[in-house]
Amino acid sequence: MIYFYSICIKLCIILFVYYFIIDIEFYFNLCYNKNGDKMIEKLEKDGVVFKDKNSVYIDKDVKIGKGTIIYPNVSIRGNCIIGENNYIDSYTIIEDSDIGSNNKIGPSAHIHSHSKIYSNTTIGNFVEIKNSILCNGVKAKHLTYIGDAYIGEDCNIGAGVVFANYKGIGHKKEQTKLGKNVFVGSNSVLVAPLTIGENSMIGASSTITESIQSNSLAISRKRQITKDGYFQNKKC
Repeated sequence: MIYFYSICIKLCIILFVYYFIIDIEFYFNLCYNKNGDKMIEKLEKDGVVFKDKNSVYIDKDVKIGKGTIIYPNVSIRGNCIIGENNYIDSYTIIEDSDIGSNNKIGPSAHIHSHSKIYSNTTIGNFVEIKNSILCNGVKAKHLTYIGDAYIGEDCNIGAGVVFANYKGIGHKKEQTKLGKNVFVGSNSVLVAPLTIGENSMIGASSTITESIQSNSLAISRKRQITKDGYFQNKKC
């Protein structure tokens, strides 16, 4: 009998603790949702458009200009200032960064670590930007990592480009600087520290390890070898 009572008491304690924790979690979630709702209501009054405000996370210190459209599942965290008439597509994360006006961002873009994006840029799907400055008119539309970079006006960053900013253990991160109107071909790697002069072009699939003067073409890859008819007389 004593053993039975002992089990009952333990069960009661476990149930009490379980439901107590659930109640606390429910209370905090309720408070959080109310605060989040208030923030979104305020932004809506200021002219920000939410396509699905129930799926968006906005920190309390975030400032967003009128006319900006925010799609579902966007997360804007920390101290962010976002200008007017931006288009922020789904699954984009922006952290502790400044965004100008008339930018198209996402889907699935990640901007963080005190980056600054000026105006009229295009930052596409699966583009990550860290601790970088992108000037007016920059385009990086697909699958790109931009780390510790300064990118001048009207540059075009091709698909799959990597700004290799870290040399390994024990080394600090280095910066890559691009002048105005630089074109970086797809699948290229820019190994910092580098300076690329304005009006230059980097051929696709190049690995660039040395700085480039303005108005230059840089290509760094092995020459293609094609053997015509190689399999014509071979048996599979």
